Amino acid sequence: MFSCIEKDREIGRLKTEVSEFHKSKRQLLELVEQKDLEISEKNATIKGYLDKIVNLTDKAVEREARLNESEAELARSRAACTRLSQAYFLLLGFPDDTRLGYLPSFDHWVFSVIAPARCCFKVQIEKELIERHNTWLNDELTAKFDSLVQMRRKHADVEADLSSKLADVQRQFDECSSSLKWNKDRVRELEMKLTSLQEELHATKDASSTNEEQLSAELSTVNKLVELYKESSEEWSKKAGDLEGVIKALETHLSQVQNDYKEKLEKEVSARQQFEKEAADLKLKLDKCEAEIETSRKANELNLLPLTNFTTETWINSVDTNDMLENDHMIVPRIPAGVSGTALAASLLRDGWSLAKMYAKYQEAVDAMRHEQLGRKESEAVLQRVCLQ
Repeated sequence: MFSCIEKDREIGRLKTEVSEFHKSKRQLLELVEQKDLEISEKNATIKGYLDKIVNLTDKAVEREARLNESEAELARSRAACTRLSQAYFLLLGFPDDTRLGYLPSFDHWVFSVIAPARCCFKVQIEKELIERHNTWLNDELTAKFDSLVQMRRKHADVEADLSSKLADVQRQFDECSSSLKWNKDRVRELEMKLTSLQEELHATKDASSTNEEQLSAELSTVNKLVELYKESSEEWSKKAGDLEGVIKALETHLSQVQNDYKEKLEKEVSARQQFEKEAADLKLKLDKCEAEIETSRKANELNLLPLTNFTTETWINSVDTNDMLENDHMIVPRIPAGVSGTALAASLLRDGWSLAKMYAKYQEAVDAMRHEQLGRKESEAVLQRVCLQ
């Protein structure tokens, strides 16, 4: 029940988180749309500036073409003036009759030449005006271009900032979408678990009802058995008294066996010390004999006398181990005379000994006896090696 409540709380919390994620997603989308509108406005402004620059460039090209035409016309006018001056000087060099004959044609020619000169002067004035206007236009175009470059840099920075923010927003959106997907999967999984838990709850309710019926039947049976146990409690109390006597007897026997083993252990220790002492004496005697042999060999080395009939005597005092091994195979404790096993067990139970404790003590005694046997065997092997040496 508590798990269902906790899962409902978890589902509610996940739903609130999902709603918050949706809200943040909408806010981010609105922010992105606003930034897109601002970017479109900036792009429109930049496009207008570019159109203005293109128009100014076209006008500058047209004016440059007109300037080139004016320069060509000026060149033609200068050439005509040059021809006019040449003709005039040529005319002045002719005789009077020839000059008079050429005057009408010369006037016509002078008029035809002066008219282009006037046009050339007019074109030169227009050229100066156009150059001034072009200079002003170039300055204006340079200023506009600089402002456009600054604006484009600013817009590029803004665009980079917006692109980074958009990337962050996209990343957050991806994270939110992934977390939303995970939360949806988690909610689906929790719903499946909730349904399975509800099914298990129904199954446990059915099982608990059947178990309750079974336990009620068992309780009635137990009540009947309790009545029977009450009837047989007197017999068990009598048997418990007997077992207490048996346990006390076992405790007394265990203490006797422990004392016996302690005495045997002390005997073994003293015997081992005696054997070690005898081995040390034998070693000293052996060293002494070797020293005597060495001195005698050095004394008789010049005479080359053979060493014969030389024997060394070893004093090895054998220890009778029958007394120590007479009780090796005594695993079953001996009950003192006049005490029954039941009374001994009952006495041990009265003293607080349980059957497990008695068995543990018995096992400890057996292990100690085996350990003692192994120690005796090792000491016998050591003594045997000493005797052989």
